[in-house]
Amino acid sequence: METGADVSKHRSYHISLSENEWAKIALDPGAPMLYFGLFTFFWNGRTPGKRLFGVRVVSLIHERMSLWHSIERAPGYGAAALEFGFGFLQFFIHPYRRTAQDRLAETIVVKEKAYRTKFDGQGQRGRQQWPMIWHPPVHRPAKSRYSEREVTIVMIFRFRIAIPAVLLMAAAASAAEDNKPEAILDKYIEVTGGRAAYEKIKTEIAKGTLEITTFGLSGTMTVYQAAPDKAYTDIEFPDPVGKAEEGSNGQVAWAINGQQGPRIKEGDERSSALRRDALNADLHWRDFYKKAELAGSEDVNGKACYKVVLTPNDGGAETRYYDKGSNLLVKVVMPITTPEGAMTVEVALSDYKDEDGILTPHTVAQKLPGIDILAKIQSVEHNAEIPASRFELPAEIKALTEKKTGEKKAEEKK
Repeated sequence: METGADVSKHRSYHISLSENEWAKIALDPGAPMLYFGLFTFFWNGRTPGKRLFGVRVVSLIHERMSLWHSIERAPGYGAAALEFGFGFLQFFIHPYRRTAQDRLAETIVVKEKAYRTKFDGQGQRGRQQWPMIWHPPVHRPAKSRYSEREVTIVMIFRFRIAIPAVLLMAAAASAAEDNKPEAILDKYIEVTGGRAAYEKIKTEIAKGTLEITTFGLSGTMTVYQAAPDKAYTDIEFPDPVGKAEEGSNGQVAWAINGQQGPRIKEGDERSSALRRDALNADLHWRDFYKKAELAGSEDVNGKACYKVVLTPNDGGAETRYYDKGSNLLVKVVMPITTPEGAMTVEVALSDYKDEDGILTPHTVAQKLPGIDILAKIQSVEHNAEIPASRFELPAEIKALTEKKTGEKKAEEKK
């Protein structure tokens, strides 16, 4: 698995499946097998669809479709589909109109009216002779359709087809599950360390550099986070730009810088900040997004990626790109709201490195209209003690909050 530069440690991953996921893998091929198998057995060769069209399945070996024989025929539908549908097209090619499921189970589909007419007045002898009419000329003993050796060969042949067909159907069902957007998002957690590793993290301190490449401006950055939803970011640029701060406490999202002064984030900007600042937000993505959709695939830097569109509880949808080979998140495109107005930001994530059992991107490149920003993480510390005061609202933000509360009360009195 490619994870970027400097990943020297060997990692192995165990992808665990819940009981529901195992049930899906079992039921996806199992349900159609039971449907075709049970109806064919109890209705003597007929399913609801066959009854509607006036046809039925007849065994070329047995006098009546047995339960195992009926269930055995069902995987043939999967085998026909896995042949790019050619197994079904054989209906128009085979001289006896036998498709893949018929050849698998030694059966043939006949018209119900003709079948009943053939049996009328002929009793058991007519039933025994009926399949012979549809089978290619084969020498058979007088008292048995097949010799014991022939029956054994036929059964072995059928097992050789049936077992791979069932396995292919299960594999196809499992692959379909893996391609669901929910599965892609959950797999990202697994390949980057696993749920248990994430749940051990209660605090995080990340230090690095922040460069506004458009203006040739570089500074240092420290990000503090504490479970579940507290965050504080301190950015230091040389004069005359100086210091920039931002943070959230799960309710209030705020920012302070030399150009705009103190301000409280509102609306979509607030919602976006609260999602970003929540510790282990990717682990709890279902709490922040109401819908996930797979929008096909797209190449990112020459690598095929799943394109997953996430609709948050508040705000505009964001698009994430997961590398199909590694399932790592490599790109995010999302709308943002700033004091200058609404715009779209493109974020590229790379240089994944192991930090206490979790693969973390150490290079984050952001592209905004007219501005390019590059963040490089130099160190990550987990579960270090962070004073509660670190996440308290600054005095300027408290003053704005009190002012806003007073204005709201005055408005309610009117």
